[in-house]
Amino acid sequence: MTKKIILSIFLIFFSIELISFLYYSQYHKESIGFLIKTPEKKKNCDQFLFDFGLESIHNDKYKCDKIDGVHKENLVFYNNKNGDDNIILTLGGSTTDGYSHTKKDDGNEYIVWPYFLNNNCNKISNCKIINGGSSAFKARDERVKLIRTILTSDKLPKVVISLSGINDIKGYQRDMELKFPYQPFNTTYLLFEKTNINKEITFFPGILRFLTSILNNFIDDKYFNPEKRILKSKLFEDYNYSLPKNEKNDYGDLWVKNIKISYSVAKEFNIKYLVFLQPTLGLENYKENEISEFDLKLLKNISDKNYLTDLNASYKKLKKYCSSLEYCYDISDIFSGVKKRLYYDFRHPNKEGNEIIANKIFDTLKDLNYIK
Repeated sequence: MTKKIILSIFLIFFSIELISFLYYSQYHKESIGFLIKTPEKKKNCDQFLFDFGLESIHNDKYKCDKIDGVHKENLVFYNNKNGDDNIILTLGGSTTDGYSHTKKDDGNEYIVWPYFLNNNCNKISNCKIINGGSSAFKARDERVKLIRTILTSDKLPKVVISLSGINDIKGYQRDMELKFPYQPFNTTYLLFEKTNINKEITFFPGILRFLTSILNNFIDDKYFNPEKRILKSKLFEDYNYSLPKNEKNDYGDLWVKNIKISYSVAKEFNIKYLVFLQPTLGLENYKENEISEFDLKLLKNISDKNYLTDLNASYKKLKKYCSSLEYCYDISDIFSGVKKRLYYDFRHPNKEGNEIIANKIFDTLKDLNYIK
């Protein structure tokens, strides 16, 4: 009798787990795992490590074979015949990340712009590119990465180029990152919950996902939201009294403050610093009849109803700030009038789009006489 009850309970749990797994995988495209969800351990350069000062870093133990160069200590050194007299360090988020190189079944390929910039340097100029971009980097992370590079490099770059903007918009960062703008949320999470976010082993993840979606309608979601859970904790009260807080600056204000700090640091070491406000799908200055049918489909498939509103409100402020800085170049409309497939997804330009970006940056460097 007891065995039958245990078996019946197990079959009920198993059935709910299976149905939940199939439902969220099929209709929500979520990788929730089945029965046991463990941290994903890819033995390639898509593997990331926790970092106290940055959003994340690549695990350089695993090698990339598609970057046309070598990677070391979270920098990509592209193959280049030029010497080290005119090194250019590139910074940015996943749109710059040199570890990324993917291709879809339909032929749409993702290669980042520093790769093409290095090709131009190698073929027709005297420069060499070292790529320090990394997935999810914001202007805050770029500032930290720049300082780390200066502290540890035997040969400093002559120029630093940042392609940024998209990761510093409203809705992309957590509220705690706005309140405590000097540290990534992963660091805060580890401090309060004593574990690395997304690194826990979860049993019956389908059932937990199903119950969470139901209980969120009846219970304060602080129980399921790590950020709200931290804000409600007793330990946080002590830190809230003790840590300096941002009360007035929004995401755009923090973006410009971080790039100003980066500019000042670079200037102190006789490094030229340039920021390029990046293009992205959904900006109001692009008309739908100027976008290819492929990119228009990506735009129409954006599921977050607030994304486009937050994007354009944020970019309006970023564009204003950029226009006030002599070292900031607004290329957010660089694809205007180019009606061909230019995006890999709605946030990332594809191979063709990134080549256009690289050529524009290369021409700007030549106009400024930073390269020959």
